[in-house]
Amino acid sequence: MLPLQENPEVHNRRLELRRIGTAYEEKYATMTGPEGFSKAHRLGLRLALMRESLMRWSGVLVWLVEKVIGTPNFEALLKTKQRFRAFLVKKLEKWLGPARFEMLKKRLG
Repeated sequence: MLPLQENPEVHNRRLELRRIGTAYEEKYATMTGPEGFSKAHRLGLRLALMRESLMRWSGVLVWLVEKVIGTPNFEALLKTKQRFRAFLVKKLEKWLGPARFEMLKKRLG
């Protein structure tokens, strides 16, 4: 495992010796300095991984819940989920403010 903070001299020497072949590599090679990723960026990456995992398992979970509780109850549950989601979106927008909320919407797609 790499340390969260790299020695600045080692970082500079490593980047001087590096040969970058593609635009993709260039983008990620210069993404951070010797101090590494910020706490906010690491948190964002961690949340993205959690979100991806939830998305992968959500289809199985939805199918299973519908089979267990039955279609009428499942439809009622979906309506409740939509109301709860709308409530959360309003609260999140109020808490973050319009500018940050729009930025979050763009990032989450």
